[in-house]
Amino acid sequence: FLVSVVAVSLGLKDILPVSLVGVMFTRDLLLIGGSVVVTRFADFSKDQKMPQFQDLNFEVKPSLISKANTTLQFSTLWAALAFKAFEIEPNLFLNGLFYATGSATVISGFSYFYKSGIINKSKRRIALKISSSRRKMASQREKVR
Repeated sequence: FLVSVVAVSLGLKDILPVSLVGVMFTRDLLLIGGSVVVTRFADFSKDQKMPQFQDLNFEVKPSLISKANTTLQFSTLWAALAFKAFEIEPNLFLNGLFYATGSATVISGFSYFYKSGIINKSKRRIALKISSSRRKMASQREKVR
């Protein structure tokens, strides 16, 4: 989250492209929001209004792409600051770094989303709803006959 806050500051000073700042900040917000959703819908007893967070077995393990993404993000921040500090015009290297960082950030975000199992759980939930709807429609047809 620290990287995103620094990126927002640099974006406000026109040192980083706004689109890159948006991608970086959005990924972090989605990761935080996803963690809240996972903990919110975790199993907890009916007499509790919220889960006891210390009892949850919840761990996020960074992937290799996420570690590479963090390295790229820090490198991008340092390079952008260095270009600004030494009054060097942005060139192909810096623009390439912006694109690489943006791409790695998007891929990293999708990897967390995929690893969380949300996609598989959603597919199962949709399949169950479809089969349930089909059973209801079949039983209604039988009642009509």
